[in-house]
Amino acid sequence: MWIKKLVAFMFILLLTVISVFSADDSTQLFESVFGNHAILDMTFHQRVLSATPGERHYRDLNNDGHPEEVWFIDLDSRHPEKYRPLLVKVIDEDGDLEFGDEPDLDSDLYIADWKADGSVNAVLDYTDIDGDNDVDEMGMYFIGGGSNYFPGKTLRVWWGRDDCDDNLLWYNVGYTYDQRLCQYRTHFGGEETFVAFALAETGKEWIPFFENPFLFYDHDGDGVAEEVLRLSGYDNEVESMRYSFDVDNDATIEQPRDFDVSLTAWAPGSNAKSEDNQRGRSSLEIPNRFMETMTLRDIPCRGYLAHEYAPHFVKPIVWDRMMLTWDEIDLNGDAQNEYSDFHERWEGVIAHGTSDFPQVGGPSCGPFNKRYELISDNTAPLQIYYHPFDNRIHLKNAQRVWMEVDWDFDRVIDMRYTLVDSDADGFIDRYEYDANADSIVDDVWDINDELIQNIEWSWADLSTIRKPYTAESLSELMALNQAIEAKIKSIDSNALINIRKALPDWNNLVNVPEFAIERLDASLESQHFLNELRRDLLIYILKNLPITNQLKEKLDVLHQHNLKIDIYKLLDINRPVANAPSEYKPTQDNPKVAWAQNWIPPNIGWESEQIAYRAYWGKFDFFGKNRPILIYPTIGSQAYHEETEWGMDALNVLDTPGCGGATLYINQKPYPLWSDGKDGVLEFTARVIQESKQQVTIEILVDNVGLKDHPYRVRMHCSLMSGRSDTVIKTRIESGNPNDELALGIGLTKLPQESVMLDTEAGVLGVRGFQIPKIGWISMGVVFPKDRYLKYVSSENENQVVLSAKANEWIAYHIQCDWLRGRRFNYSPSAADWMQQLKTLASNQSHLDFR
Repeated sequence: MWIKKLVAFMFILLLTVISVFSADDSTQLFESVFGNHAILDMTFHQRVLSATPGERHYRDLNNDGHPEEVWFIDLDSRHPEKYRPLLVKVIDEDGDLEFGDEPDLDSDLYIADWKADGSVNAVLDYTDIDGDNDVDEMGMYFIGGGSNYFPGKTLRVWWGRDDCDDNLLWYNVGYTYDQRLCQYRTHFGGEETFVAFALAETGKEWIPFFENPFLFYDHDGDGVAEEVLRLSGYDNEVESMRYSFDVDNDATIEQPRDFDVSLTAWAPGSNAKSEDNQRGRSSLEIPNRFMETMTLRDIPCRGYLAHEYAPHFVKPIVWDRMMLTWDEIDLNGDAQNEYSDFHERWEGVIAHGTSDFPQVGGPSCGPFNKRYELISDNTAPLQIYYHPFDNRIHLKNAQRVWMEVDWDFDRVIDMRYTLVDSDADGFIDRYEYDANADSIVDDVWDINDELIQNIEWSWADLSTIRKPYTAESLSELMALNQAIEAKIKSIDSNALINIRKALPDWNNLVNVPEFAIERLDASLESQHFLNELRRDLLIYILKNLPITNQLKEKLDVLHQHNLKIDIYKLLDINRPVANAPSEYKPTQDNPKVAWAQNWIPPNIGWESEQIAYRAYWGKFDFFGKNRPILIYPTIGSQAYHEETEWGMDALNVLDTPGCGGATLYINQKPYPLWSDGKDGVLEFTARVIQESKQQVTIEILVDNVGLKDHPYRVRMHCSLMSGRSDTVIKTRIESGNPNDELALGIGLTKLPQESVMLDTEAGVLGVRGFQIPKIGWISMGVVFPKDRYLKYVSSENENQVVLSAKANEWIAYHIQCDWLRGRRFNYSPSAADWMQQLKTLASNQSHLDFR
């Protein structure tokens, strides 16, 4: 018995030693890079842990009157419970931290202690390279275990660089990266670079590996990436490549990811082990002339493929295997895991693995509704071509080309296409169609390959040569389907009734989220895809009816010439009226704006799906949202002073005008048009005066303004349109004394920590700042008619721009606010970025209403 007890004791002791060694080992790795910053003062640690959660604790270590550190328990809702309590130590590395200030995201270092147990678990490092007080690079440091690349524990870093200076980089939870929680809100766009590095326990250099590198390119300068290139490997060895394009350039700032095609490739030697290559290592190396080097925390990094040279390096390579993947349905989400995430992938189009082509990265776009073209035994550099008869880009010399269709998203194949190079000249010339996916070819059609064009693998070539789908071409396709259906019914009225369920139709999709259905409904590519499926199935049905051989031959011509013939004459039927470009209920029918009143008197609110404003006693407030939603229809049942699933009240107005409250100047004396509701002088009334599904306008009247013997009434009309975050406020000053000199001041709450920016030439006043931790950073702005500008006033509780005004004349200005935490990409836009956003609004006259 005692032997068992001794063995158990020794086992427990061994586990304890291992855990202590692991903790010490991890600490040493962090200390090797961050030095004393990675050591937590446990006395101060306990002080922070014992204080009110969320309270900021400052340390002035050199007694110069400026803190070098701020510690706190982070209560942000983005952090999962497994990290809580989350203690954070922030080191100010650029000397701009003051007592009472919130640390920033340009040159500060965030040390994260999960569960507040006294150990360092993750570090975030933000770096301002050019001294303009915004982020240029960032690193997310964490401990990694052994892998195929490194046998022991390593310190790892996701290092990202903002190459286009839009200050949008990586989102985090727990001050580290979790793909499932972070990928949607990490920017991964515009012009960016990121690399994964590792530092071994005894290493002296950072080694690039795995994501090595990931590169994003914005060719037209719209802030959205049209091209993304990923290499994976170890050090200078390349194992695989994925290269994707947004060919039709239809991604936008609001929907910034919409890649259409990828070319995935395995490098020679990386796909199989051999006697001379036991680890399966690649024989492809990046020459030094294509490399970029740098240091991280003063430790040198091995080189990685430079952003500017990468396309020139990868294109001439003779890859071992290549796979072209085209997103035919225009819905490039996670379709590997039972359609678990319909959001568009940021990595490009991730090909689904097959038995002869191992998958590169994940999750894949799935096996369905994507066209795959494979060369499994390659001997030449990449070559592609455009086929005008199917309006598609193809991989030259593809040995296998296929598409499996699952149009109703039940993960069961509905039909299958196989594309064949029958004469082995490297070009597709025949389609084989399996109408019900039973592995029997039901129809075959040849396509003329005389006008094929060889093109370069570049965004410029692909986007130029491939003809975009249009509403007109979709209408023609839908009219064709109507004509074929009419022909079928004229021969056998029951033929369509019997197979109606087999016809592709998205009206009754299940297990597909509404936003994905809206994307399918709005995309010309998606609609073309659906109607091409219908066309091919209808032609197959018609061919199997009792029709003449002559008509069957004519139907083959439909495919051979891609509708470039008089199809209605061919079918001997009158041309039907072309359908609208969508068969589905337009989502625009749903209200996009709303209003509410007196859920707590005297509130009145108006909103779009992007933002909500409200007013009470002349003060203006706003609700920040983290997703498109209308909240006013149910506002009476909601608590919004703490963060909710949709957002929160993002401004503590207190004794201020809020975000746009006004002051009437009468003979240069200020009379605020807002109060605490207890002054007994000002009278406020409010009502809605206009409402539609796209726009709402409310009216606020303020009476008894100014002197008792000739008081003024001020009338405010506040309007908000769907899709907009700015509200126009038209103001009219009525009654009073006709001899008075009038002006109107528009105020923004003064925040404890803020940047105030005024551009009188643009007609913009902007504020970016911080009130309390549970709200975080916010932005407010006024866009005003610059010809009315008189002066700027800074008082104890507001920043105010004063405009000239006249009695009985309308004056209009726009208010725009932003709750940074609610933005999709909220790391790390600067105050200057906010000012530029306001100036863009001011310069867009079609968006303004100063009448």
